[in-house]
Amino acid sequence: MNAQTASCSTAAPAPADAGALAPSPHAWAGIDLPDDGCSATVVMKITHDTITVLGALSMGQYIAERQCWARTGRGSFKQTSGPEEFVDREDAIGLELAEFMDSISLPVAVANMLPGKRPSADAVAEAAMAVGA
Repeated sequence: MNAQTASCSTAAPAPADAGALAPSPHAWAGIDLPDDGCSATVVMKITHDTITVLGALSMGQYIAERQCWARTGRGSFKQTSGPEEFVDREDAIGLELAEFMDSISLPVAVANMLPGKRPSADAVAEAAMAVGA
């Protein structure tokens, strides 16, 4: 099987096959979790224009499924890749994890609060001062 990436970028598209093996349980979003043999991982990456939801199961092998959503308008997103529902891939990530992943609401309000364009260095410094960083 090909390695499945968790990025929605067109630069590194994920293969269409379900339950693809990922190269490492630590390969996405800088997650540094101890490799204790068995774990379930849930990761959500939110930007102004995209939302990526990843559910992974590590039980002897690491298998990940993801959904990618792209903004279509203020407050609306359209799914661009991944299973329509995670339970469609329950054979890969398990029924319990798949049902949990399907119960997570899409965080549109969080995406709406993020700036749509890369902020200037001055804007970042001002925001950092506002939050006390």
